[in-house]
Amino acid sequence: MRQFVTDHYDATRRRNVNDIVSGYDDLVDYLDYGRRDKVFIRNDTIAYFKRWPITSFSFTPGDIAVAHFAVPNKVTAYFEIRFLVRDAASGRSNSGRARQEWVISKKSGALKIVSQKETVSSD
Repeated sequence: MRQFVTDHYDATRRRNVNDIVSGYDDLVDYLDYGRRDKVFIRNDTIAYFKRWPITSFSFTPGDIAVAHFAVPNKVTAYFEIRFLVRDAASGRSNSGRARQEWVISKKSGALKIVSQKETVSSD
């Protein structure tokens, strides 16, 4: 579980959209958008990287809390990331914390995000 989250943010640091999107299920309860498919998530990720050309994320994998469901192969992971995003061309920037709540399911031997919610607090 911790490695799955770490791998997701490693892909985000590398801006590897394919690796990021591969961690999501076919349909995801995605942020505040409701049920969305991988095409939507891909486009949203690309738009995010265009809006914020400079990104930095940090979190401590040991701080991930995991709650198990009554059904097998499904958990909720709770953790917080620190972020700094900037667009040098426009001079815009933002930093703060994002509390993450991911429902992760194991399907066909692979972990997939089936729900992602976050609460962002800017510094």
